[in-house]
Amino acid sequence: MKNNTNAKTNTALRAAKQAIAANINDDSTVTVTGLNTAAAYDAIKETACEEYKVGRDATYKAIAYAYIWYTLAAQDKAYIDREFEKLSSTSAIYMYRNTVICCFKVDVDAQAATITKYAQVMKYIENNIDFELDAC
Repeated sequence: MKNNTNAKTNTALRAAKQAIAANINDDSTVTVTGLNTAAAYDAIKETACEEYKVGRDATYKAIAYAYIWYTLAAQDKAYIDREFEKLSSTSAIYMYRNTVICCFKVDVDAQAATITKYAQVMKYIENNIDFELDAC
């Protein structure tokens, strides 16, 4: 069972790394030109949600979008505070959990395991994949 879990995790991480490395430049590129900062963040967050809803094949890409959204949006404390204020846990330790809930609009009780799994992938990206994002 552990090997299967590791294989799935490696696949997720590989897909996330590829999506980030490619700057998400494909048919679902987010255009944020001319938008204010909050609107740019919202566009990225909405794309993450859309990708999540497309289906299983897009899940890893959705996680990458959500990670990018958080990485950029967290630079604007007022914006990220507004996004996370509805959530019961706003401590920094829950930032990726909150990101999953906020971006994918998932049911916290029904999808707790999924939320944890996706948050762990984001934490892995943060700790193990080198890339830089510049705010809009």
